[in-house]
Amino acid sequence: MILAVVIGFAAADAPVGMRVAGVVAAPVLVCMATIYALVRLAPASAASIALRRFSFFSGWKLSKGRFWALFGAFLLLGVIYMLVGPLFAGAYFAAIGTQVDWSLAIEDPVAFNEDYLEAVMGLWGTPGGIALMVGANLASVTVALVFYVLFYGVNARAAVAAIEEGLIEPAAAEAGPS
Repeated sequence: MILAVVIGFAAADAPVGMRVAGVVAAPVLVCMATIYALVRLAPASAASIALRRFSFFSGWKLSKGRFWALFGAFLLLGVIYMLVGPLFAGAYFAAIGTQVDWSLAIEDPVAFNEDYLEAVMGLWGTPGGIALMVGANLASVTVALVFYVLFYGVNARAAVAAIEEGLIEPAAAEAGPS
């Protein structure tokens, strides 16, 4: 955002269309660069495990030539997570939503907020409401953990592929008791 403001001020004498394009393009370019760096560095934890040492920048080597495959896998998992994750909170918010006068949202937002908070506190004040809230939170955390493992699996697969291609040499296995 700071970059967008700086571009906006720097281009003060430019035509309006150029200023708008610059102000819109700056955050988009920063987001794209951030996503690119995150995807390229994502396999670092898997590389650290494979190499048995901290190797943050090995993630960059592991993801070389795999950006689009990794990005696609992360995007697919992210979309699925955004669709599945809220399902568990739905029952909780539905229980609150039935207690709220939704017409107040436009007519009197302050009264709507008070009505909503009263519904939340009413739900939290009952054993069934507490059980619903705890159940929804446990389900949401469980789903988040499952997706965390799935995301890590994508990174682990990138590490295995890099080992198979000879990009990195895994650490020798320790000899354990026989």
